[in-house]
Amino acid sequence: MLLSHHAACDFDRTWCIAGVRVCTRCLGVVVGAGACEAFLGRVLPLGVACAFAVPGMLDYTLHELHVTQSSNRRRVLTGVALGAFVATLIAAGWHGDWRTLTAGVCWFVALQFAATWFLFRAGRVEEILQRYENAARSVDRQQM
Repeated sequence: MLLSHHAACDFDRTWCIAGVRVCTRCLGVVVGAGACEAFLGRVLPLGVACAFAVPGMLDYTLHELHVTQSSNRRRVLTGVALGAFVATLIAAGWHGDWRTLTAGVCWFVALQFAATWFLFRAGRVEEILQRYENAARSVDRQQM
């Protein structure tokens, strides 16, 4: 799991590049953040950037609720949009725009809270945590 935070049970959410597991959404975030600066030459207005953070959260939440089936292609695309949001926050912090940075971080925390709340209400949080714990135990047993 050098470049992926996913346990083996979720390797379907990664690509294996040169023998290394890479999270597809995180790869999209890096590409999106770089593209935002490289191609636009600037970051997005905060409102637009905040809107770009929503598709990734929706994709993850709806996938975990079994409403839709996500794909690595979709994860990369929503990651690119999320990357534009991240680039906006990084630039705000770099230039000392603490209001924009604070508002963006609050928005991101609110999105995380909303996703967790929906998963909790649907009774999915424990199952997700159990899946990761089981995968971690499996890796521990293999290493012994």
